[in-house]
Amino acid sequence: MLMLLFPIVVICIVVWLLIPELLYFNSASPELLALAVFLVPVALLIEIILFALVFYQQTGHFPKQLKLQNFWRQKLSPGYYLLLFAIAVMEEFLYRQICFAIFENYFHFPIWSVLIITSLMYGLNHLFFGLSTVLSKTLMGLLYGSLYILGDHSILLPIITHSLQNHLMIRILKT
Repeated sequence: MLMLLFPIVVICIVVWLLIPELLYFNSASPELLALAVFLVPVALLIEIILFALVFYQQTGHFPKQLKLQNFWRQKLSPGYYLLLFAIAVMEEFLYRQICFAIFENYFHFPIWSVLIITSLMYGLNHLFFGLSTVLSKTLMGLLYGSLYILGDHSILLPIITHSLQNHLMIRILKT
């Protein structure tokens, strides 16, 4: 799983060295922080409904229970949870902050197209897990990106939603 983090960390470090102004930290209001936490179960529900619909489309019936892929069902050490958090943080810096800034400030794309492009990029980053995961993660990218825009480009908001949603997804569906 460390290999998932390595390329993103390298990209973020290179960007930080070459264009340090792309990596910044805006604070967020308490109301927006509360919204970021509130959206965690919403994001979880969206992913669960999407996977149930894909299952229905493939089999003709809804699943009796949803299960994680085999890798995620094993007992994860605290180190793995920390690594999952780090991956979520780095993905948000890459897809929300860096890619948003490049498309918005350097290429002058309208914000709605930046949201769509970065969400597709984020979704395609999960191609290894299958097409339904790409669709699910693209939708999550739209959610995280919308939160980023709403929060005046505060990276903290999508980091909160993304990392808590990952943690809850594993904790809930693992049982």
